[in-house]
Amino acid sequence: MKRRALLATLGIAAGSAGCSALDSAEPAHTVSVYHVDERVTREVTVRIENAAGEAVFERTATYDDENEADENVPFSRSSDPETVLVTVDGAEFERDWPTADCDDPNWAGIELWIRGGPDAEPTLELRTNCQHVTATP
Repeated sequence: MKRRALLATLGIAAGSAGCSALDSAEPAHTVSVYHVDERVTREVTVRIENAAGEAVFERTATYDDENEADENVPFSRSSDPETVLVTVDGAEFERDWPTADCDDPNWAGIELWIRGGPDAEPTLELRTNCQHVTATP
């Protein structure tokens, strides 16, 4: 959890610096992945598809006690996400992109909580969030 506090602090510092670079940025959806049981090393792929089945976001990462989360990774708000596909150590999960009531300028994002100890199959919980995050085009 110390890593998350550090990331939050760095995010605040980065958000207040370099404002001219953010002027050209556009609002974005976000994906956060939280690996709850860091005693287990997990290979995780997150793919978000639009209605045509095209990938609008894809990322693969290894999570363990050194890397327990990726927070607020942005992708374009204009991508119209529809399906969330997650693979955790070969176990596949499919969810609909959630509907969230986000007030402008905030955009819907998702949090993926991966659980399961050393002797357990992974489970996936999908939560929504609303944030004002930007991405450079």
